[in-house]
Amino acid sequence: MSVIRNRKKFPAIALTILALIVSVIFVFPIFYLFVSSFKHYVDLVDASRSFKFLPTLDNYITTFRKTNFYQIFFNSAIVALGSISISTALGVPAAYGLARTNLSPKIKREISFWFLSMLILPPVVFVIPMYYFLSSLSLLNTHVGLIIVYTLFNIPFIVWMMRNYFLSVPREIEEASFLDGCSSLQSLLKVVLPLSLPGLVASLLFCFVISWNEFLFAFIFTGAETSTLPKIPRSFVSQQYLIALGLLFAQGVLIISPVIVIGVAIQRYFIKGLSFGAVK
Repeated sequence: MSVIRNRKKFPAIALTILALIVSVIFVFPIFYLFVSSFKHYVDLVDASRSFKFLPTLDNYITTFRKTNFYQIFFNSAIVALGSISISTALGVPAAYGLARTNLSPKIKREISFWFLSMLILPPVVFVIPMYYFLSSLSLLNTHVGLIIVYTLFNIPFIVWMMRNYFLSVPREIEEASFLDGCSSLQSLLKVVLPLSLPGLVASLLFCFVISWNEFLFAFIFTGAETSTLPKIPRSFVSQQYLIALGLLFAQGVLIISPVIVIGVAIQRYFIKGLSFGAVK
């Protein structure tokens, strides 16, 4: 009996060890980033000082002194929050309509593929058309222009994700709300959306990360007044390509910190959103 029990425990132990290994692989870069942000340049380039170094806050102090960090942080927050707000307001009703309308399956597949194609194409394809579009509307170097660009990429993702969540909600629940006098919009807001809240939170977190970390469009479409956080490290690479490693590590910590804090705060909803619909 003991042999049989040991054989049953072995897969669980092996999976646990594998999960720990994978966790270490994913967490180590963040740990290394955080630790390195407190090192002097000499400690970073000298391998013998990897574990023996005197911590310093100079990298953070220099970042705040040499950059308008608070304004840039505000720019990133305005763009990210504005983008996900508009994307949610437009993408959620579109996903609900795509999930509940009585269109033919062929038309639904074509519409779904169109949204999916927006996610497949590389962003660099849209740089020149979007540049001329924003330039013609005088929206270059503005928050509104960058919000429009990010919204165009976030809406297809929200529609694609939320459509699957809405399909997992039984129609009988909506029909019961109709009998109670709810309209389609009221049923969406009061019944379907609360049941799909974990999926919505997961979708919004992904959209926030995309908007917060995006560099290409922010680098091309914004100037000094509307610069976002991902552009800060680029300004510390000199023309001689001398890289201030400590400053880059400190800026990396500052950039990813809001995402980590939000992710930890909504972890419960995020995990439910990823696994929603897996078990019926």
